[in-house]
Amino acid sequence: MLFALPFRLASVFAVAIAMSACQKTDTSTALSNHICEVSDVGASALTACKDGDLFAFLPKSWGNEQLPIIAAAQSCDFNKAVVYNNGGVTCVFNGARLRAIVENERKAASAPSQAQEKPAEAK
Repeated sequence: MLFALPFRLASVFAVAIAMSACQKTDTSTALSNHICEVSDVGASALTACKDGDLFAFLPKSWGNEQLPIIAAAQSCDFNKAVVYNNGGVTCVFNGARLRAIVENERKAASAPSQAQEKPAEAK
């Protein structure tokens, strides 16, 4: 009985060590040393930041606690750490969503309005 306990403990540790060797580590996504600071939500981040940069959203004024969340939703890589509070957000920049948003806004702005598309009604 006394022999069984150390044997079981050794077995548990051996399995734990073997399992830890199975974890995949992601070394292919090295972070950039560049920190891009942005103070407004939107397209300005696309000119200031490149994918992989450390993104720091620091609004000029406080009061709207939704702004850091909006900035994170548009600009952050959620496979990496995201740190935020009511004063800003820092994360690894991924501009894919923001580029899509900006493109959709440009298309909407350049499309003729529905009022212009409808022919005038005859009276």
